[in-house]
Amino acid sequence: MECNNESSIHLIRDRKFFQTCERSAFRFVKFLREYKVHHKFVKKIGADVVYLGFPDSVLESLRAETQDAGYERKIISDDQHIEISGLPKLESYDAWKTGIVRYVDNVSTNVSKTSSIEEIGFPSKKRFVIYRVFYDLTLYLCRLTSKFHRNFKFGLGDKLREDCVLYLTDMQCIVQSKKSFERSVFEEFLVSMQIRLRLLLDLKQVTEKQWFFVNQTIGNL
Repeated sequence: MECNNESSIHLIRDRKFFQTCERSAFRFVKFLREYKVHHKFVKKIGADVVYLGFPDSVLESLRAETQDAGYERKIISDDQHIEISGLPKLESYDAWKTGIVRYVDNVSTNVSKTSSIEEIGFPSKKRFVIYRVFYDLTLYLCRLTSKFHRNFKFGLGDKLREDCVLYLTDMQCIVQSKKSFERSVFEEFLVSMQIRLRLLLDLKQVTEKQWFFVNQTIGNL
């Protein structure tokens, strides 16, 4: 199913959790939510498989987000298999998967040689995770602000997009160790984002679901 998957996300229930793997997992973290992606070598098929999972309690808020984004949602079999379709095609899946497999393998090797999380460079890993989440958040906000009324699209909307892209550039430099990461500066920027989003909520430019989603994402950074 995943080998021929060009534009869908397949969610499969596993007791009180849902899992998605391979190309579905790729689209999930790119277009919906940032979750930690795992990988394992499956002997039965002789290949590495990347996957992620989340509690079924997340499903309702996820349904609202897919609806807001304009994606189609279809229940395949009694809430055991859900398909989200209509997502854009992405060409960089192979590079993404290779990066995850190599990264996890390298971390696992380092863990076996060290006794504490600080010794395996946890701060650098955390900065990379923050960068990934913030990139997806910036992408989401760029799409969201493009739909604002013209009175706000070229005011608050422009400023929000511009500041996010500028800080994303800083984050890229931080990930590449070209610049130091200052947590206090980052947190101050996030507070500024939250204030703007609250104004846009009161100005009826974002819905409560969109506002909640952005704030939830910021809270995870």
